[in-house]
Amino acid sequence: MKENVKGRQIFFALLSTMLGGGIFTVPYVASRYMSTGAWISISFAASIFIIPMLLLSYSSKKYDGATLFEYSKIVLGKRTGEIYSFVFALFYLVFTALFISYFSHIVCSWILPDTSFHLVCAFIVFVCAYALSKGFIATLRLVSFVGIITVLAVVAMRFSMVFSGDIRGLFPLVEFGVVKKGFLDATVSVAVFFFGTGILAIIPHTKEQKRGFWVVSAISVGALLLILVCASCFCILGPLRTSLYPEAALLSVKAFDISSVSFIQRADIIFIITWTLLVLNGVCGICHIPYVYVKSIFLNVKEKIKILCICILIFAVAAVPYDAQCALWYINIWCKTLGFFVLFVMPTVIFALSGVRHEKKK
Repeated sequence: MKENVKGRQIFFALLSTMLGGGIFTVPYVASRYMSTGAWISISFAASIFIIPMLLLSYSSKKYDGATLFEYSKIVLGKRTGEIYSFVFALFYLVFTALFISYFSHIVCSWILPDTSFHLVCAFIVFVCAYALSKGFIATLRLVSFVGIITVLAVVAMRFSMVFSGDIRGLFPLVEFGVVKKGFLDATVSVAVFFFGTGILAIIPHTKEQKRGFWVVSAISVGALLLILVCASCFCILGPLRTSLYPEAALLSVKAFDISSVSFIQRADIIFIITWTLLVLNGVCGICHIPYVYVKSIFLNVKEKIKILCICILIFAVAAVPYDAQCALWYINIWCKTLGFFVLFVMPTVIFALSGVRHEKKK
C-alpha cells in the first residue's frame, strides 16, 4: 500500500467525500444563516479541518507510514489505543450509513419518487461491498479516475450557471450583521460535510506522496468548489430562494437552460449523474475505515464474512432515519459530538504525546 498510493489518489479521495456530501445541501445550509456571505463559513470550516488532517499526516509519517489504528496503540498505550480505534471505526461506520441514508432519501423524494428507499439504500451498500472486496488500493484508483471526470463536470456546469445567471445575486459579498449573527451556526453546519476527510487516517504516509501539499490542496479546492456551487445557486435562484428551499441545488440546475452549450437538454441530468458518482466515490472510500479496523481485529475470519457483517451494520443504521432531513439531523448530532472528539481532540492529543515521547528519548 505504501508504494502504490499516489498523491492524486489522496487528493480525489478527500475531494469526493466533501463534494459528495455537500454539493446538494451546502447552498441551502450556508445561505440560511449567512445569505451571500456563505463563502465565509465554508472557507472557515475548511481551514479548521486542515489542522487535524495535517496532524494525522505528521503522525503517520513519524511512525513509518502506520495507520491511525496502529500508531494510536503506540502513543496512547495498547488498551487506550484499542478503545480509541474502536470509537473511530464506529464513528465512520455510522457516518457512512447516515450518509447513504441521506442520499437514498433524496433520490426517492426528488429523483425517483416511485422507488423504494430500501432498494436504493441496498444498491449503494452493495456497491460498497464490491469496493471492499476489491481492496482499498483498487478503490482509490477508481475514485481518482472517476473524480477527475466528475470534478471537471461540476466546474464546467457551475461556471456556466454563474455566467448565464444574474451575477447581482452574489452581492453584497459580506453583510456584517448577518455574518455576526449566523457565523457560528453556519460554520458548524457546513463542517459536517468535511468529516469524510477522516479517510486519511487509514492511508499510510510515504515520502513520494508529499501528503501535506495534497491534503491542503484537496480541502482548499473542495471549499472553492462548494463556494462555486453556492454562487451558481445565487445567480440562478437568488440568495433568498436558495435559503428557503433545502433542494435549492437541484432547483437551480432545473432552472438552468443548458441546451445552447450541450447536446443534453436538461442540466439536472448532468447534476444527478455527477452527484451520484461523487456520493459513490465518497462512501466507497469511507466504508474502508471500519473494514480496516475489523480486519485488524478478526485476523482468522474470512474476508467475505467481514464484508458481509460491515454491510449489514451499515444497511441497518441507514434504515433508521425516516427522511432526508432526519438523516441530516442525525449526521449533525453525530459529528458535533463524537466526530469532534475522534477527529479533533484525539489527533491533537496523539500529536502532543508523540512529541513528549520523542523528547524523552532524546
